[in-house]
Amino acid sequence: MAITSPTTDQLTFRSSTNGVLNLDAYLEAAERGGRQLGDLLSDLFDTNGNVDGDKFQFRVNGSNMFQARVGSYTDANANWSDITTIFEPRGQFVANTAYNRLDVVGDGSDLYIVQADNQSFADVAAFRASANTFVAVSSASALSLASIGDVAVTSVQSGDIIRWSGSEWANEALTSSSLSDVAATTPTNNQILKYNIANTRYEPSDNDLADLTNVSATTPTTNQYLTYTGSEWAPATIEYTHINNRPSDIASTGKAIAMAIVFGS
Repeated sequence: MAITSPTTDQLTFRSSTNGVLNLDAYLEAAERGGRQLGDLLSDLFDTNGNVDGDKFQFRVNGSNMFQARVGSYTDANANWSDITTIFEPRGQFVANTAYNRLDVVGDGSDLYIVQADNQSFADVAAFRASANTFVAVSSASALSLASIGDVAVTSVQSGDIIRWSGSEWANEALTSSSLSDVAATTPTNNQILKYNIANTRYEPSDNDLADLTNVSATTPTTNQYLTYTGSEWAPATIEYTHINNRPSDIASTGKAIAMAIVFGS
């Protein structure tokens, strides 16, 4: 007896939901755009059968429309489907202006979202009272630093800063000790801040002549003066030869002065 193979359109299966179905018709019905079922599934799943998140893409276009597409594309603008418009900032309320769904409108203090298309209002009171608007951000609920759990703001003064204390953020006056590279040592009167390269920070210090870049660090002796050497100021003893416009013969000059005093001149 010959064995006859059934054609594909003779193969059926029973679905617990839809009864007996023709397999050929069932598979053809699963095709979309000329693509077979396996090809379509590859748009959603990777080779291990896991959902491929990279195949799901979203964007907001220039018309403020939220769009989505699924699959792999070389064309950045191909096959996007419109989902819905998203929030559209419209500025402050203007009477008798048409507002649409998801428009964001200010009333001078709060921000409202419009819930239906083509809504206009005679005045701001009607806008606020409408069932098609609601307050999205209220000025009454605005956050402040003091309302945050790990921030303690007390007796704040102009110029205060907020610094982490180790357990919370707290306000304090900005002083030199607030700076990480300044020593907390208490200075004495007339001291200056000087950088200590060994400690890599600024420290209170006396201001000495030797600290100046154009003054010699040589230790002076008693009765010396600072004189300029041509490159720096240095300790030196003042001598008669250092005096400008001095007499060349001090002995003769002394005699002349004495005679003038005695005899008059």
